[in-house]
Amino acid sequence: MALNQFPRRAFSGAATLQTFAGNGSTTTFTLSQAQFQNESFVFVDDVAQVPGVDFTINGTALTFTSAQQIVQKLSFVALVYLRH
Repeated sequence: MALNQFPRRAFSGAATLQTFAGNGSTTTFTLSQAQFQNESFVFVDDVAQVPGVDFTINGTALTFTSAQQIVQKLSFVALVYLRH
């Protein structure tokens, strides 16, 4: 599911959205606050990435397994709660 397809009403509580730009060499980006990998979604050009395969999160460090290209938009979403 692309990032822009998440319905905002699906979330209760706050969702954090951060975007970064790839530069072809950076693999680690700093998040505004510590996050849990299993409560996060990461997208590269709106394509969902696989946790533990494409990226890891350790505290505030979002690390990709390979550097993202200059033209790629990197998006990070942390979900706090999902409605039932």
